[in-house]
Amino acid sequence: MKLVWPGRILLLAATLLAWHLAALSMGKMLLGTPWEVALRLVEWVGDGTLAHHLAVTLGEALVGLAAGGVGGVLVGLVLHASRAARRILVPWLRAAMGIPKLALMPLAILWFGIGVESKIVLIGLIVFFMLFEATMAGLDAADLKLVMMARVLGASQTQLARRIALPALAPFLFAAAKTATPWAVSVAVIGELLGGESGLGWLIANARDVGDMTGMCAGVVVVTLLVLGLDAALGRSQARSLRWRAVDSRATL
Repeated sequence: MKLVWPGRILLLAATLLAWHLAALSMGKMLLGTPWEVALRLVEWVGDGTLAHHLAVTLGEALVGLAAGGVGGVLVGLVLHASRAARRILVPWLRAAMGIPKLALMPLAILWFGIGVESKIVLIGLIVFFMLFEATMAGLDAADLKLVMMARVLGASQTQLARRIALPALAPFLFAAAKTATPWAVSVAVIGELLGGESGLGWLIANARDVGDMTGMCAGVVVVTLLVLGLDAALGRSQARSLRWRAVDSRATL
């Protein structure tokens, strides 16, 4: 554990050095240097550009995550409770998972416009399937013997849900959420690149259109930091929520 942060800092330094050398060899027309990107970020922070566009992309990602996540969990719970409904609907839902969702972005923009609505709809659709599968897998992983024993002892459905189903489900939901979060941010940015009025994707597209490589690189850096921040927040929430689990310290990040 003592080597984790020094290792991370060393990796960051090596990445910045490689980036700087690549920028020098390729030229400013093809890649901005880390220092130039840092100055651009300071400029964006000072004039409010970063706060505005970051809020738009973050809002799209979080609303899409919430809508798709809640929908996926609820549908998973309902289908898990009904064997007949599960046999009828699950094959069709899994077939729908194979549809390339990003290919639907032009259609979503056509239907819902270039505002935040089209991005939220597509993010929600992608997240829905991830959380749906996680819910089904988590409930299937619940210890059946433990459930039967609890029923024999007179446990109610609410107690079964709180004491058995939820603890079995929580690790799966967190794993799915940590996978869905980068997807949500990426889809929001791609949607803004293809057709948007604001957001980090719009900021990157605007810089691209005027040949501003430093601005493009700065936008990509902000997107990367946003994903890292959301992942760290999820990790802390997961650690607090799953304190009851016995975890090998060697596997702890």
